[in-house]
Amino acid sequence: MDLNLGNIIANSFKYPFGDLKHLGFACVLFVLTLILPIGIFIENEITCMIGLVALLVFILIAPGYLILVVNSGINESLEIPSIKVGRSIVNTFKLLVLHICYIAVPSIIALVLMLFATGIVDFPKILIDSLLSFTFTFKLIEDFIIAILTTFGVVLFVRWVFSLFAYIAKARMADTNSLIDGLKIDKVFTDIKQIGVGRFLGWYFAMAILVGIIGMIALLLLNIHYFGAIAGLCIVIPLLCLIYYYSLGLLYSNAVSDESKDDELDFDQFEKELEYLKYGLIR
Repeated sequence: MDLNLGNIIANSFKYPFGDLKHLGFACVLFVLTLILPIGIFIENEITCMIGLVALLVFILIAPGYLILVVNSGINESLEIPSIKVGRSIVNTFKLLVLHICYIAVPSIIALVLMLFATGIVDFPKILIDSLLSFTFTFKLIEDFIIAILTTFGVVLFVRWVFSLFAYIAKARMADTNSLIDGLKIDKVFTDIKQIGVGRFLGWYFAMAILVGIIGMIALLLLNIHYFGAIAGLCIVIPLLCLIYYYSLGLLYSNAVSDESKDDELDFDQFEKELEYLKYGLIR
């Protein structure tokens, strides 16, 4: 089904409340993050140790579990996936590699290139030479600050652009269950074209605004002392994650549906060619 932006957002907000049983399981997963703060609060070393282990378990499982949620969105399933520990851990490591390739590597390359392009690497030598020759001016400092800000801005922009690609790469990985497919940036470009650049950016900014609003609500809950922290960590954040990643899956389902249509057309053409060959041989 070809979903517009309004349908994607509306269906995503309905999603967590259509399967309350599995919603409870998802919330329990986030309870693991509470054990360490409780241990610190009561100053109990054993509870702190258990909390550290629980936090590690959460870090290993939660990111990969959300990939299963993306897959539910792609399939337009109304069921929240059950927690599959082994598969979730594997997905988490796949996500780590994907983020390194799409975000860390381009950001580092952009940083290195900008350091040379703006002359920041040469600035210490220039500064020392100007001091020794008594030609130092405050314009040198001004140029250096401008170079730093320019470098910072370009690196941030590159990181943002590649983080956009990473969203679709995650969805592609969820759909195919293959890290290699997620790393095929040419296929990611194709997926974005099939989804529609306008729809993709519309989804990105709409979800950013909605996440920001819900995040502010979560921060307000923290003012209600213990109950607020528990409600924020174990209810609001799980709901937010389910809504966000399910919406990514629904968005990507447009690319999958277009791809499947292409496959059907190819198959029809193949059948026609077979028919032509068959009648040609009979004649």
